[in-house]
Formats: sequence, C-alpha cells, structure tokens
Amino acid sequence: MDKFETILKLRNSQEWIEFDRYCNTGFLEQIDFFRYEDMHTNFLASLLKEDNVFGLGTKPLKLFIELLKVKDKNHLESKLQQDLLSNYSVSNIEVLTQESIDVGRLDLLIKFNIGNNKYNIILENKLFSEESSEDQTKRYKEYFDNHFANDNNIYVFLSLDNNLEISAGNDYIRVDYQELVSYVLEPCSYLENNSLASISVEEYLKGFTYLCEFGYMPITSTLRKLSVAIYNNYCDILMNILNGDREDEYSEFYNNNIKQFKILFTVLENEGTTNKNLKDRISKKVFGKVGRFRNKDNDIYKYGCREQTKMVRDILKDLIDNGYLKTIDDLDELKFSDNSPWKPAITEEQYKAVGNKQSNYTKDDDLILESKTLYYSHPVFNEELKGFVACVIEKYPNYKELIDIY
Repeated sequence: MDKFETILKLRNSQEWIEFDRYCNTGFLEQIDFFRYEDMHTNFLASLLKEDNVFGLGTKPLKLFIELLKVKDKNHLESKLQQDLLSNYSVSNIEVLTQESIDVGRLDLLIKFNIGNNKYNIILENKLFSEESSEDQTKRYKEYFDNHFANDNNIYVFLSLDNNLEISAGNDYIRVDYQELVSYVLEPCSYLENNSLASISVEEYLKGFTYLCEFGYMPITSTLRKLSVAIYNNYCDILMNILNGDREDEYSEFYNNNIKQFKILFTVLENEGTTNKNLKDRISKKVFGKVGRFRNKDNDIYKYGCREQTKMVRDILKDLIDNGYLKTIDDLDELKFSDNSPWKPAITEEQYKAVGNKQSNYTKDDDLILESKTLYYSHPVFNEELKGFVACVIEKYPNYKELIDIY
C-alpha cells in the first residue's frame, strides 16, 4: 500500500470522520469567545440557575456541590453535613455574575439553602491569568468572613492550571476545568433534554478542543473515545505521519490537518496510550520547540509550543532594551497579523479600555515605553506568533537572523 492509499484509508475511515466532526467547534470558534474567562463564567452561571434553559433544574448545582465536597472533604465537613448521595433538596438559589462588593468584583456568587442552612459559593475563575490584583482572593475571603459570618461561605478558585498560586492559599478549594468537565458538565450533557439554549452543554464541551493551542485542554470522554479508536485501528499510519519527511505525503496531510492532529496527539500523549515510542515521537514532532530567539547579547532561548507568550515578551524586552522600540506608536505598528485586532502589548490606559479581554494581558514592570508600564498579550496562538515575528522582521530587518519559527 503506497503513502497516498494509506492516507486515504485513515482520512475516509469512520473513526477519522467522527473525530474530525467533533474537532470542528463551529460557531464558538468563529466568534473567538473561548479564550475569554467571562464567556465561561457566564455559561457556568446559566447552567447553575434553577430555571436554566437546559431543563435540568437543580441538578447542575448539586453536581457542582458534590464536586466541591470531593475536592475538599475535610474543609467542607462542618459546612456540608448532609449525605450528598441521598435525595437532598437545594432551595432559594440565586446566581450572580460580576457582583460588586466593597473590595472588588466577584466573578460568580452562588447563594442557596440546603434545609435551614444558608450557603454562599464565592468563585474566582481564571482561564489563563493569575489573580488580577494583589491579594484578590484573600480580600474576598476576609470580606465575606466579616460581612456574612453567619453563612456557610465556600471559596472556590477555578482555573485551567491548578498549580497557580493565590493569596488565599488553601482557604479556597482548587478546581480545574478537567474536573469541572468530568464531574459537572459531562453529566449535564447526558441529562439535558428539551433544551432551549442556543448552545447546548454538549456543543460547549466540544469547544474545549479550541484550547489545544494553549497547552491546557480538558479532555472529554467522547474525545478520549474517538482518539483511542483512531489509535487502536491506525497506529501504524500515525507512526508514519509522525516519522514523515517535510516534503512527503504524510507531512502534507499532517500540515493540512494540523489542528486535528494536535488535538489527537494531546489526548494520546496525556492518557490515550502507553506506547512509549509513539509518545516520544508525539513529544518531538508536536510538542517540541516552535521557536528560537537569540538576543543582541547572543543569549539563545528555545521555546516549546506552550511558550509562545514568553517568546513575545522576550522579543519585546530586547527591542526596548536595544532602542528599537521608543514610542507607543512604534509598538502599535507590531501586529500579530493584518486581520487580527490583537496587539503584542498595550498601555495601562488601553488595558482599562479592553473590558472582558483584560485576562489576555499580563502586566510586566520590565516592559516600559515612554515611562509607561506595558501589558503584554497572553495567551498567544502559534499563528499569531508567526504574524508577530513577521512584523518584527519587516520593521527591524536586523532581527531576521535572531528569530526562527519551527
């Protein structure tokens, strides 16, 4: 069987077609909402309401409460004394987003009763960024402990990465999106019936494949099943694709379906297979270096595919330190691409004006132009990185030999 016939065998298989359909996140990807924390907070809020449009009543909130107890049983033992496996009831549910309090603005506040006991869940949601201001979670806890001392206050920090440090430390229950998917969202997707929602829970779950570019992709059971099916039936073809030369048919097929392969190999690398040879090839081809930057001092930095943001930051720092970037206008000329509204860095005034996109920028005291501290873009797609590098080389040709994108 020649290479072309082998590729057709995979491409036209039921396993690949079903996998490819799942990876095409459609509407959510087109509107580019998935990178915004507010979108996820609002979707979760709509799900946890008792009169949710998914027709699930109090079930989503119960699932969430049960997840919190699993995550931090000792912390909640005195607060949630009910047997959560019994037919307990939740009442007086109130779900509020962007609730203003004296010390800030809460991402999500969930009020409810179990029996005669009153509860508040204070949830901070961070998709990519860390706490947006100093001692944010600590301040929220102190406020509720002082003003709602008679309530059972439960503090939750939701993020893609559970390794982020927060000022409140262990006073917040740490939940990552993988746990939210596995224990709350997927069960809801099985149960939703006669939904009036424009985006179903199932469609929302498919959208998480969008995050593959950023290195943190919660894996649904459906995606895992589809990926393992391809591995079980076409492992030899996958190895041929991973071992393909740059100019052969295998690499052409890979490059034309690079998003699908990144998703597939992310699943297989993390939990889909114990085949060490395959994992080693995946690590080298898919999750190896994507760029190299050698600054004016000849220091060489190599970046993995999850380090696009750091590469942008390092290039900006070098441009400023060596006097290439001198004004805000100079900075504004460096775009990720002609058709992208994203800028590699913005001023504090611009940061205040971007609204719910603030979570995509990180303040850096080492990046200063015209005495203004800059916020650099975070996160960054690989394609955006390529566009940014192209702009840098076009404006500053001396950098052509300093930057490589793989």
